[in-house]
Amino acid sequence: GRLPKVTDTVQWEDWKLEVVDMDGKTIDKILATRLTPEEKAESDENGAG
Repeated sequence: GRLPKVTDTVQWEDWKLEVVDMDGKTIDKILATRLTPEEKAESDENGAG
């Protein structure tokens, strides 16, 4: 594994989570965006998540 960095993203179920701020080695803030059915289908086709 590796430490996360700002702009890293991950998809979890219907959510996209993006690291927006770090405090040293700790994630300080994330941006959680609910995916629309179209976005979810598109990312599933691309193998994301």
